[in-house]
Amino acid sequence: MDENRRVEEDGRLIIYKDEKSKFYQMRARPDGVRRYVYKSLRTTDYVKAVSIARKEYRQLEENVEKGLSLYKKDMNILLDEFRKYIEDSVTKDIVSVHIWRATTRISQKGLSVSFSRGN
Repeated sequence: MDENRRVEEDGRLIIYKDEKSKFYQMRARPDGVRRYVYKSLRTTDYVKAVSIARKEYRQLEENVEKGLSLYKKDMNILLDEFRKYIEDSVTKDIVSVHIWRATTRISQKGLSVSFSRGN
């Protein structure tokens, strides 16, 4: 087997070294996921890269089981999704209107304003 490439989990996890980077990379696609997840393993040590990749793959599988996203999202998209979640919760009487107003103010002004105070 090529030292710069290793296939595990029936082809669902590939650990490889790309000529563009000095670090090992991983490509994974857990069961139930359509797209690949790519990640730098941030190590040049082959044995350590395999260990890190296995741990990362197990974490991806847990996230799939929990219904969590495997991909990074833009902060504005996250805020919009959170605001929609809060609005839905208000209509179902799960969350108070005061929480909805606070999240609306935060999303309109942006996160930098809400985190800038050093209380």
